[in-house]
Amino acid sequence: MNARTAFAVSVATYVVLLAVAALELPTRVPVHFGTSGGADRWAGRTEAVVTFGLLGLLVGGIFGLFGALGDRVPLALVSVPHKRWWTADAHRTARLRGLLRTDMYWFGATTLAFLGVVVVLTVRAANLADPHLDGWFAVTLGVYLASVAGYLWYCWTMRYRPEPEG
Repeated sequence: MNARTAFAVSVATYVVLLAVAALELPTRVPVHFGTSGGADRWAGRTEAVVTFGLLGLLVGGIFGLFGALGDRVPLALVSVPHKRWWTADAHRTARLRGLLRTDMYWFGATTLAFLGVVVVLTVRAANLADPHLDGWFAVTLGVYLASVAGYLWYCWTMRYRPEPEG
């Protein structure tokens, strides 16, 4: 599956999860949890669903826009390893823009997947007798951060390495 398709699937999945949350959340929803995992801020169902919706729209919109408009973003605003090499000719610059587009879609898909799990965990916590987050949030956050760090390391050390001449 390419990054653009993964991004589209993550957007669709997030919308479905948001619709399920709108149906499954109780009237009073925990929307913030302290370091112990216990709920320390509450909101109504509508506020929670709207907040999750706006967050998904913002994240999906930013990554989707940068992915879709990758050919128009001035490269002066982009920081990549070996930038001089990548911008030395039109062929390399076109390849660079393709790589950047893929990266934006990949980061968008990953971030929306993480937010989707947060929605699921919030619905789960809201329906407990004692609303709290358990270890699944820490696991999800750890996997998300490790995947982003790993991809950034891959980009920095290999993905944007100059190609051998000839």
